[in-house]
Amino acid sequence: GDVNQFNIECTAGSAKGDNYLGVVYRIQVKCKVDGSLKLSLILKSAPQNTARRDQFYVHEIYEREFAFYSDVIPFYKKFQEEKGIDVEKEGFHHTALSYGIINEEPFEGIFLEDLTVKSFEMFDRKKEITREHVLLTMEVLAKMHAISFAIKDQKPEFLEKYKPMEDLLIKLCEDPDSS
Repeated sequence: GDVNQFNIECTAGSAKGDNYLGVVYRIQVKCKVDGSLKLSLILKSAPQNTARRDQFYVHEIYEREFAFYSDVIPFYKKFQEEKGIDVEKEGFHHTALSYGIINEEPFEGIFLEDLTVKSFEMFDRKKEITREHVLLTMEVLAKMHAISFAIKDQKPEFLEKYKPMEDLLIKLCEDPDSS
């Protein structure tokens, strides 16, 4: 349709401190006529501060996130379907949809589905997590790791391109300039 029929609003997507390695924006497209929400996205963008980018290996971290959304998740879905798993009912599908990436330093960013539209909320990290939250998290992580082990066993060639990647957590811990 005509882009002039819509307003685009950009607001903070999370409270300060909720996202350690990014600035999060909520982008909403609303109809000018009736104000109805037509699209809501989250843009997670990399910090611009050079010292912070270097300290936390920001570009490398974003490259891994891009690979996860653009390569790993689609492969996981295809792999599960090949095994006869109904992904939505039984499989691993617990990620926001990705609508695109910007992989240009220092402007890295990823456009994701805004899960608040589906009534998800950002968990207050200062509150105690409930047993139910822990169990749900462990169930999802178990599915994700089970698929990765099955892929390692049955389609190891998929993982070859990721083997040369350095473990950034180890790199960060060993870096004397990191704090």
